[in-house]
Amino acid sequence: MIENTTQATAGQRVFSIRSSADYLVGKNLTVSLFYDQQLTDPTIATSYVTGNTAAGLRLRFNLGGL
Repeated sequence: MIENTTQATAGQRVFSIRSSADYLVGKNLTVSLFYDQQLTDPTIATSYVTGNTAAGLRLRFNLGGL
């Protein structure tokens, strides 16, 4: 056993990217593009880097303007 040393036992570093764009196609129709990515890098070596990614296209039709 080595004395007077410290070792990380918990913790993580999180990196996140989020982006979105909206485009008004017509008076009542909006198109949205989105991208979301999150990477988690744990401090301890026995855990793996994990990541989540979400991307997509969203159409929104407004019935209130009819």
